[in-house]
Amino acid sequence: MRNCDFSTREKHSQNIHQVLSEGVFPRQDETWAGQVYQEVAPALARAIGETQVPAVLIEIDGLTRFSWILLGRPPRSEHELVTLYASIIALGAGLTAADLVRMVPSLDADSVGLMMLRLQIEMRLRVASDAVPA
Repeated sequence: MRNCDFSTREKHSQNIHQVLSEGVFPRQDETWAGQVYQEVAPALARAIGETQVPAVLIEIDGLTRFSWILLGRPPRSEHELVTLYASIIALGAGLTAADLVRMVPSLDADSVGLMMLRLQIEMRLRVASDAVPA
């Protein structure tokens, strides 16, 4: 994040520390999110190309079974797996369950919200992340 001032970088570091130590995804302000997006989006687009995020999640999950780690067991259904993936995307993007359900109407806001809460409370995100090789 070359173009960010020191206070923005410090806030970014604090947010990363909070995610890693507490498993909590803080809401970002528009300025910070815009700066990160401008910095990261082009690099991701070049690296991933035309591939969609859900396809990447499915591929990585097939190789590492991070969904099993997050759930603490194998998924019981395709719907539960989709809810889990949607919750991961919502947490990573700073969306609410309602925001996500507006984009994926086949999901229930309560289910997504509960899954998001479960992911944050049970703090399995770090363990699942470690299962995915860099």
